[in-house]
Amino acid sequence: MSHWLLIYDISDTKRLRKVAKIANAYGNRVQRSVFEISCSRETIEMIRKRIGLIIEDPDSVAYIPLCQFDYSGIMRFGKSLFDSDYDIDEKHLFL
Repeated sequence: MSHWLLIYDISDTKRLRKVAKIANAYGNRVQRSVFEISCSRETIEMIRKRIGLIIEDPDSVAYIPLCQFDYSGIMRFGKSLFDSDYDIDEKHLFL
């Protein structure tokens, strides 16, 4: 099991929703465009391929691997807006 941060900046609302839906299926939303994902190397490669079919210029996506030491040292403060029942809508998007 590997740990990843998936960070994206998508310029189109339709593509943004598609990428967010994929990320949400595999990880936990930390910020509007940041997800923590714990999965196998094969799964992250599949996620990369799926998102790669969606994004266009000038979109950007970063997959940042976290070693077990760094992952275990994550400190969290405050309550996220992105609980499992939170549904992003137009007024919450930063484009």
